[in-house]
Amino acid sequence: LVAQVRLGETHMVITLTDGRMLASGDNKFGQLGDGTEVSPDDLVFVSPKGVIAPVTVFTSGYFHTLALDASGRLMAWGDNSVGQLGNGVSISQSVPSSASGLTGVTQIASGNYHALGLLGDGTVRAWGYNGNGELGDKSDAQVRTGPVVVKGLAGMKRVAAGGYSSAALDASGKLWTWGSNYNGQLTLPEDVYRTDTPTLATGLPTLAEVSVG
Repeated sequence: LVAQVRLGETHMVITLTDGRMLASGDNKFGQLGDGTEVSPDDLVFVSPKGVIAPVTVFTSGYFHTLALDASGRLMAWGDNSVGQLGNGVSISQSVPSSASGLTGVTQIASGNYHALGLLGDGTVRAWGYNGNGELGDKSDAQVRTGPVVVKGLAGMKRVAAGGYSSAALDASGKLWTWGSNYNGQLTLPEDVYRTDTPTLATGLPTLAEVSVG
């Protein structure tokens, strides 16, 4: 039986109630995690290499997948051209590999080419592409292959990532946003096209959840 399902741009990943993972679709970056870069005609099993089942949380980016396994480790596979797997290199992986130096991760979110990890202490880490400030580390670095601290955030309870934007909810239900604002998605003024540090959204009621397209 299927427990969870997530869609990337051209691939799908599902978890079964017995803890195994299946994937289908395009596999040119190894995003199906079966140890190949061959696109199958049917579902294939994600390699169990390095993964302690069951996977508790997972999310798909454009051409990659992130997952938290039963031991609390963050695993990632697929396209890694801009460090979106967070393992310290920029080489794509066709089997799950551990993200660098991350422990205590409770929630993950993935945009097109970047990702966020919420830690148990309420702080946030980010990695991958940073061309629009979506990592929130207040730097001009275009790429971060390993996790960096998102500046100015504490006491967070939710994170979300979209194409080139990021968001987080704090424990009081206030929304913080950063990254691209070319379509006003950060609730910032229209003449602010991007921000590389989290900014408090104003004029909103107390929120319970957040999702970014």
